[in-house]
This record gives sequence, C-alpha cells and structure tokens, in this order.
Amino acid sequence: MGDTSRVQAEMLGAQTMVVFDAGYPCKLSRLPKGPKEKALHFITLMLHRQSFRLLSVFNQNLTVIYLPAPYPLDVPAYDFSQGSRLISAGFESAHSFLAELSFSGRGIYGNPHVHDDPMHTTMEVESSMVRLPILHQQV
Repeated sequence: MGDTSRVQAEMLGAQTMVVFDAGYPCKLSRLPKGPKEKALHFITLMLHRQSFRLLSVFNQNLTVIYLPAPYPLDVPAYDFSQGSRLISAGFESAHSFLAELSFSGRGIYGNPHVHDDPMHTTMEVESSMVRLPILHQQV
C-alpha cells in the first residue's frame, strides 16, 4: 500500500478503498542468510510497518477495507516456489474476513497482522472505527 495511490484515490474522490495485504514472513524456519535474502526480508518488514503509518493518516470520510494476509507466513519474500499455496491461503483469508464483515459507517475495517510486539500499541482511531494497532511514535 503506497501513500501515492492513497493520495491519488482521495483526490479522485474515492469513497471506499480496499487494501490487499501481502503479509510478511513471521514464522520462518530459518533466518535469511545472504545479503540479498537479508535485504529482501528487511524490506518486507519495513513495508509491513509502513502499513500502520498509512492507515493512521487515511481521510476519515473514507471507508477502508483492509483485507488481511494469511498468517502465520512461513515463506520468505524471495521464495516463489510456494506461490500457489500462498494464493489459496490469501483467498481463504480474504473470503473468511469478508464473510464476517459488517459495516457500521465510514472507517477502517481490518488491520495488518500483529504479534505481541512492544513496538505496537492499540489505540482507538475514531469511536466508530475498529481498534487499530499502530506504531508508537516518538515526539
């Protein structure tokens, strides 16, 4: 989810946005070893963290549907051999989420996958919105 696409959608008058979370590998059987593996893993983690910042700055007049990624993900971003399994898991995750979703007005529905992590806290984004974990921000 890039900030550019969010801004463009808002400028064009979008009322609803759907975010497809690609997830991040939170259950790897081994840590990335080489520099390329480490760099791609780091980028994946940073993109995941960016989701929290971007969700916290959405226009309050928008309805945002944040489709969750399947988890736990045990496949690193650089391993394309599990594509079919991940596509199926993503479809099932989104299907389950949408089947249980009920709208109660504008707001953010869904959020990125989070483990117990001291870098995250839960805050009420808006009284009519679901609770959204975001990163602590230093002032």
